[in-house]
Amino acid sequence: MAVVGLDIGDHSTYISLARQGGVDTIANDYTQRATPTIVALGGRQRFMGVSAENQRNLTVKNTVSYFKNFLGRKFKDEYVQRKIGQVGAEVVELQNEQPGFRVQGEDYRPEQLLAMMFTKVRDIVRQDQGEEIATCVVSVPVYFTETQRSAVLDAGKVAGLPIVQLMNDTSALALAYGKTKTEELEEDEAKPRYVVLVDVGASGVQSSLVGVSKRKATVLGTSWSNSTGGSSLDAALRAHIVAEIEKKYKVKLEGNSKALNKLGIAVEKVKKQMSANSNKLPMQIDSLVEDTDVNVSVDRATFEQLAQQQLEEVRSCLLRRPPCAESSSTALSW
Repeated sequence: MAVVGLDIGDHSTYISLARQGGVDTIANDYTQRATPTIVALGGRQRFMGVSAENQRNLTVKNTVSYFKNFLGRKFKDEYVQRKIGQVGAEVVELQNEQPGFRVQGEDYRPEQLLAMMFTKVRDIVRQDQGEEIATCVVSVPVYFTETQRSAVLDAGKVAGLPIVQLMNDTSALALAYGKTKTEELEEDEAKPRYVVLVDVGASGVQSSLVGVSKRKATVLGTSWSNSTGGSSLDAALRAHIVAEIEKKYKVKLEGNSKALNKLGIAVEKVKKQMSANSNKLPMQIDSLVEDTDVNVSVDRATFEQLAQQQLEEVRSCLLRRPPCAESSSTALSW
């Protein structure tokens, strides 16, 4: 029976297995270690992961992405309202005032979609190991409320996972850091190395101050923001490129979900390329809209200007007094 560590991010899901001598991140059925956190729905068919991402390229409105942070929130929540129009499917208010996703006349709750991703994880583990999951440890954002954490556990039960335990993302980072740096750390727990760990995800930023010794890591405090993240950086760059394309080619992209999804894939790709290149990078997309081939370029300096608000939010997250500092320090031993 497999012991699994699971990170279901808003953008990608990673599955790790505890083995003798260490932990391995396993590949999915497409030989990729990162499985897209996307669900595609329609009729009696359901697709999760890479196959759902492929469906999104064909029928955006039948897919749902970036749904994890919808868990445990009300429809009128500021975060939900900010994300409407960015997840693919139509976001609607259900009878209990919670948000739901409407696909072909059917409404789905965030917990249902997370349960579907859990079943995909179970299938990947079964295919890789030839055995079932015995215990599943799921990392969740430190800012998740008790309601949101309960929703994760409920999704695990719906998916048929036998045991689901939760760990804060910040604690998981501290544990991973300590386990990989044991040769460099002090034996004396009274003389720890103080480290700031920063996790920039698709929909949020988390930071933690950690004291680490050879056999123990203590999370001393955390701070977070869900007002920025990778998807916010994408959105800033995409808005700039949309304006460039509409001006240059005299076409209209607003409201064209298929064209915007195609553009979004290209934007994410060039964003990653800018990490290693400061020169202007070309962005060529065939038949983006109305059989129009587009060719624009962007450089890192322009991107940094576009992302000033997001970068300032990251800076503020690191400097502000932690809004959810752990009431007592969390100690992790190995």
